[in-house]
Amino acid sequence: MSEVEKPRFVIFAPKNVKDLRIQYPELKEYPEFSSANIKIHDLLFVWWFRCAASPLYDKEDDDKLEECVNKSYPTEQQRQAKLGAFKEGFPDSMKQAFKRMETFNLDARVENYLYTRMVRDNCKAMLSEDVGNMSPEDKDAWATRAPKLWKLLDETTTTLERGAYGVSTIENTMVDEADGTLRAFRSTRR
Repeated sequence: MSEVEKPRFVIFAPKNVKDLRIQYPELKEYPEFSSANIKIHDLLFVWWFRCAASPLYDKEDDDKLEECVNKSYPTEQQRQAKLGAFKEGFPDSMKQAFKRMETFNLDARVENYLYTRMVRDNCKAMLSEDVGNMSPEDKDAWATRAPKLWKLLDETTTTLERGAYGVSTIENTMVDEADGTLRAFRSTRR
């Protein structure tokens, strides 16, 4: 597959205007991301500022601060207030959220996601074998194997429903791959 044809994977990228904790239920498991510790738009800011999948990740903090604020907060009043506050320093809750966000390994999560999909495909292929043409021994082996395959298929479904390690293709998010902006994001927010 050529580089052009390969999908670009991201983790925990905004897919819509909802809270990232709704889009990726796994995030609720981390105390740093609890709604008691960090608000919805602050968490979005943390993603833009510190997630390895953010298009702004490699920029220096001072160079990306304003851009991350603009992408994360819906009103001009909020953006101005946050920008001023963040220039003075980040609250401890955000510093902790930054540290947690930086621990997520993009490559490992994408690998886990791809292997989960492969396991599902293999389970489906083995479950769909035509038992009509099998020998009695092969039918017995298939019947023994089938419940294990169903269980594994169910487990991988749960993994994917739970957020698939936070992995999405960039096309399935609101992040524009070309320039790192939010596709149709600002227009849907008030």
